[in-house]
Amino acid sequence: MGGMAIYKTDSLTEQSIYGSSRLGIQIVSSQQGYRSLGGKRFELSNHLGNVLAVVSDNIHQSSDSTWAEIINLTDYYPFGLAMEGRGYQNSLSYRYGFNGKENDLETGTQDYGFRIYDPKIAKFLSVDPLTKSFPMLTPYQFASNTPIVAIDLDGLEAEYYLNKRTNPENKKPVFLREGWGDVQKQNYQLTVQGMGKGIDEFYKDFSKDPTQFLNNDRAAFKIAYQQNEGGISKGDVLAIKIAAPAMNEVSVIVKSIIQNDGGFSVTFQTLKGHVEAGEITFTGTQKEDEINFDISSETRLNNWFIYKSAEGKARKEQKASWMQVLGTVSDYLGGNVVEKFGHSSTFEYSEPDWKDNYKGSEVQVGTTKANKDYHKER
Repeated sequence: MGGMAIYKTDSLTEQSIYGSSRLGIQIVSSQQGYRSLGGKRFELSNHLGNVLAVVSDNIHQSSDSTWAEIINLTDYYPFGLAMEGRGYQNSLSYRYGFNGKENDLETGTQDYGFRIYDPKIAKFLSVDPLTKSFPMLTPYQFASNTPIVAIDLDGLEAEYYLNKRTNPENKKPVFLREGWGDVQKQNYQLTVQGMGKGIDEFYKDFSKDPTQFLNNDRAAFKIAYQQNEGGISKGDVLAIKIAAPAMNEVSVIVKSIIQNDGGFSVTFQTLKGHVEAGEITFTGTQKEDEINFDISSETRLNNWFIYKSAEGKARKEQKASWMQVLGTVSDYLGGNVVEKFGHSSTFEYSEPDWKDNYKGSEVQVGTTKANKDYHKER
């Protein structure tokens, strides 16, 4: 038991009941040392945290059945308005409801932190402070207009329940064939000469903690699941928090790690909930006094909203992220940057021929449709 408590005239009258999240509340009896049934009220909620029913610890029994006292029943329209004729409330009230937020019984609104929400009109009552960054959304929208699969976290951004409630290590890989639209092939390369560190030291540090190289202004990486303390290995998971209000934490799994005398490569596969479906590989090679570092990926979008309305902006931010990573690696290696560039192309996706290539890669790509971007630094 823990969380918020309510006192009246210096006496504890109510306290929240918590497990991993709020389970309900307990009305505290004024008679110390006594326990009276009916004081605890437990929430029964759905995947979005909407409180659908409230029951008490006052148990009723008959000769062939047992049931708990029902305090409150509520069905909701998608944006949170309670359905008439589809609810019940006894003489006891319960103040939490849609998305698990507290109801203001006087105004019918809910406080989400940054803004006040009115489920009667399915809008916040003030403009989104981040509206300039997301012109595709109305400034008063709730949960990016996806109330079936997301809640509004704090009045600023949608939080998708699959990302919130699934541990990264339990998520399933998402392959290229499961994405939307064309295949985006990206390649970023860095060449450094006269560096202060060799390829073996680079591999040692990269495999120990790749996040020190991958973190950038647009995406924060962290190791979410690790089998060995000495470094990452196949099956480990990295979580990624993308710096965008409508994005939640996504994750990738280590698919393979290869090291030989000439260098190394580490491949990550996207996991369910990621905005992309596919793989990305980081490769380091050394030839004499020159190290080449390569980032290559083949992905399709795995987020319908971004696919339909914000693909161009998302790809632009992604390219800036990987160019910054190249800069981080060049700073780490030292020496002189001979070449640093990024290139991306789109391909029409085609299903693999499993009869002829049953052991082949997940996808085969067709003819290049367009060369979207090319930028180079010398």
